[in-house]
Amino acid sequence: MLSRLRFALFLPLVALTSCASSAPISAASPTPTGDYAFSISPAGVTPLNFSGNLNIAGTSVSGVFRYNNPAANCVSSTQDIAFSGLIVNAVLTLTSGTFSNSTATITIPLPLTSTTSGSQIAHGTAVISGGTCAVASSPLQITYIPSFGQTYSGSLTGPVDGTLALAVTESAANPDGQFPAVAVISFGGAGCNFTLTGITGIVSGYTINLGNGTTAPNNEVAVIANASTSPINVTMNVFNNLPTCQAGQYSGTIQ
Repeated sequence: MLSRLRFALFLPLVALTSCASSAPISAASPTPTGDYAFSISPAGVTPLNFSGNLNIAGTSVSGVFRYNNPAANCVSSTQDIAFSGLIVNAVLTLTSGTFSNSTATITIPLPLTSTTSGSQIAHGTAVISGGTCAVASSPLQITYIPSFGQTYSGSLTGPVDGTLALAVTESAANPDGQFPAVAVISFGGAGCNFTLTGITGIVSGYTINLGNGTTAPNNEVAVIANASTSPINVTMNVFNNLPTCQAGQYSGTIQ
């Protein structure tokens, strides 16, 4: 009698377990929110790039990006393009709003994998349908770029060789999907020494742009650094408004 009772209790448990295992499972995403670059590589064409902010809340994903297609200038590089999507069964699917009558669809199997530079990447496919920006289904790499908010140093060559120190504070994304930044920039070399505070700029994708403004101190220097390589490639332009250093272009790497 007892064995029959155990068997009767066991049958509903088996049924419940079977139902649960057959239901679709949505990934509990470990994918970080933040600065992303999407690189699309159609055959025989220079890679196309989206860069911006991706916000991930559970399985819901949204973001704002800007598009750069060097081969076909089909949309302004300053146009904000909204994306939204879901993570289901460990696959991220994003669809854009319309830009130049085109719509982008991005499909990425997760998870992201870490690289030696500290970024995280995954590979999938992208297609841009309709309009003047249309692209056939092509390989895609998405890259999560860690915050630039740290201190860097490295050697630059130029009118004067010297050492650059860069201390960056990066803020949360703005409505354009870009990340405001402020920096302290110091440079030391023979006949060229300066420290500038409060240099403002923007992070988007792999790139941080600092300075190059119309008022001091942003009109004294401009720094562009690209984190797609390790160490980071950097270019510094010193303007005539900075009397303590020889004007011109300086380049090198920082880390």
